[in-house]
Amino acid sequence: MFYEEQKREKKDTALKDKIDADKEREKQEVENKKNMETIETNLESADQWMERQANQDTTPSIEISNEVTSNEVTSNEATSN
Repeated sequence: MFYEEQKREKKDTALKDKIDADKEREKQEVENKKNMETIETNLESADQWMERQANQDTTPSIEISNEVTSNEVTSNEATSN
């Protein structure tokens, strides 16, 4: 009799654990779905950091090309004298 009662308690505990695990999994799935929606929204929007990097990358290249041009003019003047 005592053995059957322990067995029943063990089954009940296992069932409760399974139900708790299922609830936790469902909760995690809902949270993951919300996070994925946020990530997808962020991926679809323009990345401000990348835009700043693109703007910064174009500015120095213009300055460098101006420096090269001025150096070429100086070297051409030196060779023509």
